[in-house]
Amino acid sequence: MPASIHSIAKHPRPRRAGLSLVESAALFGLTGVVLAVFVPAFVSQLRLSKVSEATEQLASLHAAVAAYYTADHRVDGKLRRMCLPESAGPMPAAPAVYPMETDFAAADVPGRATWEALGLSSAQVRYSYQVIVASPGCGPRENPPRPLITFRAEGDLDGDGVRSLLERTATAANDQQSLTPGPILRVRQRVE
Repeated sequence: MPASIHSIAKHPRPRRAGLSLVESAALFGLTGVVLAVFVPAFVSQLRLSKVSEATEQLASLHAAVAAYYTADHRVDGKLRRMCLPESAGPMPAAPAVYPMETDFAAADVPGRATWEALGLSSAQVRYSYQVIVASPGCGPRENPPRPLITFRAEGDLDGDGVRSLLERTATAANDQQSLTPGPILRVRQRVE
């Protein structure tokens, strides 16, 4: 066998590296389909996760006020129950697109004593929170207003100036010994 044929048989041509045009087109097409399916779902899930901060915080505020209402408080030297704090907020004054550290116990905060009584000191929040108390003070109330308390979260998740609003309410139970949450969470412009 001649030397040139023998060397070709022993050393096959090296394979070229990379993808062919057809393989590249198929890869780009598949990537496009995957992105078209999953990106909208991801964006939707991201927005809903931002909303979950507000629903969790409103539930936490309700639980804190309900515990405050059933606890004993010293008022004018006497132990009293069925107490509601003063209204508080909005805090922070304006909502933010990104979570920001908020000090609810700072000296200049509207309703600072209420935030402290409810156990809120500092938190990373996007929303502006407010507690609106219709009848602050202690003791049974004649014809208590409905709702007795409103918890409000206001946010601007995308910074466009349109704000979402979430509200939860609470009323006194028929015997006025406890607070019961309102039947629904009211939402306006949930994800703007």
